[in-house]
Amino acid sequence: MSNNPEKETKDEDELEQNFLNVFTGSVWDNYYGVIYLLTDTNIDGALPNKMYYIGVTIRKLRRRFLEHLRSTENRYLEKAFNRYHKNFKVDTTNESFSSTDGNEFTIEAIDTAKDFIELGEKEICFINKYKTFIYDNFTLINNEFIPLYGYNLTRGGYSRPALYGFLSPRYINIPRDEFKRLITLGYRTQELASEFSIALSTVHAKIIEFWEDQGINNINSARKAFDGWEAFKSRGNIDVNLEELIQMIEEGAFMHEICDKLGVSKIVIEHRLKQLGASDLTHARFIFGGMGIYKIRLENIYEETLLKYNKGELNYQYVPIPKNELKVLIEKGFNEYEIAKKYNTSNVTVRTRVKEYWGITFLEAILLFKIFNQIDESYLESLIQDRLSVADIERLFYLKLIFKGHTPTSISKYFGFTRTAISNRIKKSLGMTFNDAQDIYFYKPRIIEAIKNGARNAVDIANLLDIKSHNTVVSHMKKIWHSEFLNYYDSDYPKNSPQHFNNLFHYLVRFYNENI
Repeated sequence: MSNNPEKETKDEDELEQNFLNVFTGSVWDNYYGVIYLLTDTNIDGALPNKMYYIGVTIRKLRRRFLEHLRSTENRYLEKAFNRYHKNFKVDTTNESFSSTDGNEFTIEAIDTAKDFIELGEKEICFINKYKTFIYDNFTLINNEFIPLYGYNLTRGGYSRPALYGFLSPRYINIPRDEFKRLITLGYRTQELASEFSIALSTVHAKIIEFWEDQGINNINSARKAFDGWEAFKSRGNIDVNLEELIQMIEEGAFMHEICDKLGVSKIVIEHRLKQLGASDLTHARFIFGGMGIYKIRLENIYEETLLKYNKGELNYQYVPIPKNELKVLIEKGFNEYEIAKKYNTSNVTVRTRVKEYWGITFLEAILLFKIFNQIDESYLESLIQDRLSVADIERLFYLKLIFKGHTPTSISKYFGFTRTAISNRIKKSLGMTFNDAQDIYFYKPRIIEAIKNGARNAVDIANLLDIKSHNTVVSHMKKIWHSEFLNYYDSDYPKNSPQHFNNLFHYLVRFYNENI
């Protein structure tokens, strides 16, 4: 470690000065964060037009771009990336713009903010400008939600971005110069972790943090860059008695037992296993004949755990309900009390078995096994394959049914709930009343489509949508575009006058027919 306390204090002072601003020294100096535009350029021609995603970040744009490309929880973005079946490389023009090497996707900073409130407000504005909120701008094709302009799953705003680097309360500060010196001396990864009392993953993270801009992104590239490679090789390998290792594998030992007895790390054991021709410990058990003993030991530990906590079939009060039989009964419409009576147990036991088998509540099991597949079995299968939760699936079914024009009464017939109950579930699931949801997911996409198809007034829309009164159209449009309606208020005209509404209508005609 460093022997210069004065230097360490100076370093800490510099860190403190930069603490409040991760953009210090960049083109975004003195800003809290940036709003960025991620563009699917549609270079493969698979889509009708370019698609967009609005995001915010308080870190470097290139880093955020790489995170999107490598892993995303947004299934629409993931589907867009997967169209190309490749691992993307990123070309960076400057701090404000990066693209994939084939120009399939680009990311650019489009605005800045001085605090997270302003960041959220601007995110909302840009999502609205680019029309990227999927559930405001979508169509249904083959029972699937298809976004029209972009991939945002929320309307944005006021969600504080995750804190990284110096801003994170979990940030681990280690001296960069000392870290580099030990790498130069050939220290192994495990030794570096022990020296600074950090995890192996943190060693890797620090290398990325300190030197990624120099093209150094792992421990070996750091050793070579800092002339520590020869020193690393000269330190030799940690001795492991291979005969003793093989004997422990034959005896069905667990990894932690092997590490403790031989006094080495898991990484060292994995390296020795590869020298013995095994890809991992499981493979080694098959090679050296320890799998049978290992399984017996594992089963004994499992049974001991069940006995200790009186769980599962070893509990004297355990009432078995076969998984397949339980699923069939739920599909047939049996409630939890009827099932409990059939097996001479309590409804609590029925709920417990459902939780054990599928990890969901009994009500969710009813939705999944009885109701959803009755409405649309193929669509349900696709959602399950996408690893959505039951709550997510329920939400999408409501959106789909509302989009198709169903009312609370007709939806309640599907679900077997009362109209009031289904209205309450819709409100809880979508975060809005049925009427508001109907405006957004039924009337809005149809009104937009009508405008695109040439409608120039409310009467045209009413005719295209087969609505008897154009006043109904006017009423829905005022609710849907309330904020725009207020912006077009003119003191020369009463608020509800035809001229006032015509101003709004002409704005919408321009807005939805322009090319972004």
